[in-house]
Formats: sequence, C-alpha cells, structure tokens
Amino acid sequence: MFLRLATLALSLFVTPTLALAQGYLCAEGGGNANKGDWTDEVFGWMVEKGNRGHIVIIGALEVAADDTRGALFKRLGAASASNIMVNEENADSQEVFDEISRASVVWIKGGDQGRYVKWWKGTKAEQAIRAVFARGGVVGGTSAGCAVLGEWTYSALNDSLHPLEALADARHPDLTLEHGFLGLAPGVIFDTHFTERGRIARLPVLLAHIREQRRGLGAPGPTNEIIGIGVDPRTAVCISPDGRAEVRGEGTITIMSLTPATQTVIGAGKPPVVTDVQCERYAAGYHFNIKGDDAPPAPPSSRARRTTTNDTEPGDIVVDVAGPAPATHSHHTETRVWSGKAPDDAIRRAMGTLTDRTSADAIFLDEGAKARIREHQPPTLRVEIGNGAATSILWFDTGSLHVLAPGWECRLSSPIP
Repeated sequence: MFLRLATLALSLFVTPTLALAQGYLCAEGGGNANKGDWTDEVFGWMVEKGNRGHIVIIGALEVAADDTRGALFKRLGAASASNIMVNEENADSQEVFDEISRASVVWIKGGDQGRYVKWWKGTKAEQAIRAVFARGGVVGGTSAGCAVLGEWTYSALNDSLHPLEALADARHPDLTLEHGFLGLAPGVIFDTHFTERGRIARLPVLLAHIREQRRGLGAPGPTNEIIGIGVDPRTAVCISPDGRAEVRGEGTITIMSLTPATQTVIGAGKPPVVTDVQCERYAAGYHFNIKGDDAPPAPPSSRARRTTTNDTEPGDIVVDVAGPAPATHSHHTETRVWSGKAPDDAIRRAMGTLTDRTSADAIFLDEGAKARIREHQPPTLRVEIGNGAATSILWFDTGSLHVLAPGWECRLSSPIP
C-alpha cells in the first residue's frame, strides 16, 4: 500500500543506529503562524517541553514589524520571548552566543537555509544552539529552519532545486548538501513544504546523493541508510530525547529510506534512477520511535532494470501528459497520473486520492517521459522518452517508490488476474 496513513503507536522502519542528544526537537514544514489552530498544539508543545521559560526566535534577516511569534509563545505560557537577527557579521559574536544560550526554546525562522549554512556554520551561534539542545532544551524550526535540523541538510546554496529539475538532471547545480551543520537529528534529512511543492520527486534523489557521499566518508553499507522526512506546512514532527516522536498539526509527513535493493544512477546531465525506495505517509496524531529497530525486511532484489527492448504490442497502455490515461485497467485497482506541470493543488488532490488504498499505484511524470504498461506475465512498466527533454518518472507500486529514467523498466507487483 502506497503512502499509508496511520495513527497507531508503532515503531518506524528506521535504522537502530539513530540517536538524539538530550534535547527536544520540533521540525515544522513551513506554516504561517497566523493561520489556523495548528499553532497552539505545535508551539504549545515547545513551551511545555521548555518548562515555560525564555524563547529566542532567530533568523538571518531583520525581524518583520508584524511578526507575532513572540506574542504567540507568551500567550501559550512562555515566560518571555525575544527576536534576534543572526547574520554574517554577528554570528560569531559573544553577544549572540549569550543571547541564544539563555533560551529554553530556540525557534529558527524560515527563509533561505543557504544563509544559515554559510553564515552560522562553525560559529558561536551554532555552538549556542547545540548547547541549548544538549542541556535538555528545545530547538525547532519552520521551512528553512526545519531543513537545517537533521544530520544532513539540503543547503540550497545556489538556488532551490525544483522537483522537475531533479528528475531531469541527477547532478543539477542546485542540488547541494551539507553534512554536520547543527546535526540535531542523526541519521535524518528533513525536506519541507513537501506535498504542496511536489518535493516527493526530489527527496529520493537527495537520498541517493547522501548514500554516495556517506560511502566516500567511509560509512557502512546500504543496511544503514539515512532516512528522509518530508514535512507538510502547518505540520510538525515533535521528537523527545528518548526518540519518541509525534506528528502534530494539520497535514502529513512522508518518510523515505533507501533499501539494500535500491539501485542508484546519478550521472551529470542525465535523468536519475533510484529504485526500491521505502515510502510511507503518516497523518497528524501518529506516534513512532525514531530510534526504532523493527525495520521490515527489504525486498531480496530490485524489480527494476535497464530495458533490453523497445518493441511495442497492441495491448500496451501508454501513459503520458499528451493525452488522458485510463483510470483503471485489468491488473490494478486504480491508476492515478499527475504531471509535474500541474498546479500545486492538483498535486495535493492527486496524492490525497492515493491514501489508504490496498492496491493503488501512481505515476508522476512530465512531458519528457512516458510510461508503457505491458500486460504480459509478469506485467511491467517501461519508461520511454516523451515529448520533451528526457526526464525520469516516479512510479509508486505497493509501498515502494521508484525513480525511473527512460530506458528502464519495473516489474509490477500485481499479477494479472
């Protein structure tokens, strides 16, 4: 089942090596604190875990006159709150260190995480944030502030990587990663504004790069993978020091992990291949343990491979953005197709229809690729070049996600009746 929604207290499919320091973490996907009731349960959680102490709100730019987050924290019971700008000039100052260090809760605003990486890494500001966390305080962030909380950070040092760019060029210049900045959630990379911006199409490519870079750093093999957590706006993953985590707010989180069966091909200027990605989606109210060691068994081998033929058969089902695709066909309950050029709300609606179905498959594709579904035994999906520059597609099949480039095929899990 693809992107299963759950509300039970279950252990998550994460590697047993994940561990947190002494503090609390609140990773929120990018919501406006002035809109909706979600803020009370997310910001209230931070106030409670921070023992209703002092809040420090930090960002890289001047504080906007209409910023109400300090007032929100105080309304929810915080003793006091202050806003400070931490930029390239003052990030390594003792004054900034002292101001951040006295906080019970540090809240990192949104904006441009590239500034945080370039201006804060290795400075007293970073030391102070870590110090608050190490003594049992709370560190949280929204949007860019959420993106920098993990062991790995999508740093956006050049510009923000659009999902379609990730599907067209596996080594796009905007795909930049940072390791060890803050690093408050070991073994994790966070991605934000996840569903609304279609970033499910870029996170598996980021994970493929992280696997490659970790091997260069001498990390263990693919049985010890980083997990990617995509967080929707107005939604937060709230993590306690013992690893207990809860999804709070209005939306969902999406959790991805590469598996031992995952194949990756990430050549410069070429569409990427990332197969057999474990992918689940969880709603607000879901509890799990981020240090859980009950990972389900990975598939013994990948169902994806390079194609060896370009032939066609009369019964083939061709899916592309040039024409409508069939809503159903013989060996699947339902097929949903959405294009990378669709409006954000169309992507959200398409993903929403996929939840809680026992046999729902989906294709994410743009005009640079088309999918050919062949109903022989076993049924397969083959990716071909579409009507534009070559891109990869996303294929969701019974709990697995595959990023497949033209010239690749995937054996489907559902046999023809």
